[in-house]
Amino acid sequence: MNNINEYYTIGHQEYSSRQAGVTTGIILGCLIPIIMIIICVAFRALQSRKKERESQESQMRSRITELQRIRKIDDDINESSTTPTEIRATEIN
Repeated sequence: MNNINEYYTIGHQEYSSRQAGVTTGIILGCLIPIIMIIICVAFRALQSRKKERESQESQMRSRITELQRIRKIDDDINESSTTPTEIRATEIN
């Protein structure tokens, strides 16, 4: 009933503007928190992916270092196996 009285006393244009303002306020009051939640979730997801990517890169670097170390050991073993048999015989004795 109160809305009907306001409609007749304040004029159609002002009433419509007031209703539009209230509606806009309600919509923004709902949308802003939802948008903030979406932004926070997206930010956390991006941080998680970044940490995961950095972890994978760190693991790859350590694997590459380990492979290089193993190759060096293999090369050292291969070099020692290609030495002449006389030298190996004296090394054993």
